[in-house]
Amino acid sequence: MFVQWLWQEQLNWGDGLPETLQSWWLSFRESVGVIRDLRIPRWIFRDDAVRYELHCCVDASSKGYGACIYVVSQGPTATRTSNLLIAKSRVAPISGYSTPRLELCAAVLGSQLADSIRKTTKFNAKITFWSDSTIVLHWINSPPSAWKIFVSNRIAEVLKTTEGSQWRHVSTLQNPSDRISRGVHPEDISDDALWWHGPPYLLSGPEAWPDPIVPLTSTDIQQQIVEQRPMVALFFVMFDDSLIQDFSQLSHLLKVASYCLCFAKNCQLPSHARTFGRITPVEYNNALKSFIRVAQGATFHQELRYLHNHVQESLALRKADFKSPLKDIDVWIDDAGLLRLNGRLAQSPGTFDSRFPILLPADHHLSKLIARSIHHQTLLAGPTQLLATIKQRF
Repeated sequence: MFVQWLWQEQLNWGDGLPETLQSWWLSFRESVGVIRDLRIPRWIFRDDAVRYELHCCVDASSKGYGACIYVVSQGPTATRTSNLLIAKSRVAPISGYSTPRLELCAAVLGSQLADSIRKTTKFNAKITFWSDSTIVLHWINSPPSAWKIFVSNRIAEVLKTTEGSQWRHVSTLQNPSDRISRGVHPEDISDDALWWHGPPYLLSGPEAWPDPIVPLTSTDIQQQIVEQRPMVALFFVMFDDSLIQDFSQLSHLLKVASYCLCFAKNCQLPSHARTFGRITPVEYNNALKSFIRVAQGATFHQELRYLHNHVQESLALRKADFKSPLKDIDVWIDDAGLLRLNGRLAQSPGTFDSRFPILLPADHHLSKLIARSIHHQTLLAGPTQLLATIKQRF
């Protein structure tokens, strides 16, 4: 923690310490010598132990977070003793995580420490986990998918090696890992019974333990809302033009599509209102417009989306921040959702299609089918006449 403070002060190698850090360091240097008198027993079981339990306590603060594990052994007369087995600490990131997130990091550290004990030793007793963070306990007992990525990933990590039922609540005053998260001076740790032996209730049976989980406070509820993953509904249309690629003649394509559209329409109508018989020119035209929408959507999806968002602006594409072959022409979207050209032809007499021609993608297979169809309709006319005929509508 002290080294982290130094980094936050952005001191150079030759700079002196600020007065607060200088006094803290001198005090710590004088008191650290008492560790020479510290005695830690290697044998942590009762000599007459018949069973034992493992308890892991976790805690976090803005300074750091950590976990500690205690072995509670029980003799034949139900007398119990509790001793510290192992502890692990981490300094809190400078980036400034919220306290609930740091508490969740402590839970991850505790689950990893307990899993390491199981894998590297012969300890195989059930482990009970203790945290004073009610919000973390609620997170662990809820589906990970309900929370934002940071919380979700760490809940999933905790649940890899533990179960939600193994986690219980402990008050802050009875949580020994509070010593890790906030730091403690050397002279204060030697005779600290809470640190070396854990919470007093560990010497009693489960019936005397605190409640597994407590209700959330208003602050915790607010933090829950902040961490909830927002539900986003995205509506989009897939422009699948694979059907167009399967045909070499426009008439065949429109005939198939017209029957399909007619069938779909009849499915939505009562039996007395359905239409039967030959395909009408209007149905052929609707099928053609449907395929043109697909071709335009597959080629000009960026332009269509931009024009939908700037429908009131003239020459809107010229202001777009992406490259487009349509930036030098004035295009707009009609009521049928088709891209059309807007220019001097709009002032001329004639049909709507001739005044506002429909835009065709140059390299799309549908454009080739339309050109081939018009080529046959004009009795294999030359390129100049063919192009002029196409431009009467496209």
